Amino acid sequence: MRSFTFLLPWRSQPRPEARKALRERSADKRCAHRVMASTPVFVYGRLENRGEPFAENTKTINVSARGGLVALSARVFPAQKLIVTNLQTGQDLLCRVARVQRAKGGQTFIGLEFLEPSPLFWCIEFAPAPSS
Repeated sequence: MRSFTFLLPWRSQPRPEARKALRERSADKRCAHRVMASTPVFVYGRLENRGEPFAENTKTINVSARGGLVALSARVFPAQKLIVTNLQTGQDLLCRVARVQRAKGGQTFIGLEFLEPSPLFWCIEFAPAPSS
């Protein structure tokens, strides 16, 4: 009986074109429509390594009905809870860190997800999410 085990690693891995298509599809898979917006916000929580409180003024890069993307110098971790204040309205909202992307220069991009629905937090009326 022949053995085909040498083919398994090759067969189990998608080809480069398929891997690229999967990455592009997953990158476009969003829960809500995003809008480029530079809204001043105040973010506070606790530092990742020491647990000490931090507070930082920053601006959003993009926003959605479910959260937003901000740049922070503070080190936070995925699933961490933060409070974000929209400085235009003074409204506070509890969020969780959905994504952390460290960039060169010490800056970190943080994807925030609202813990409670708040479609008007950014003072933008978003289109309804497409139904699946």
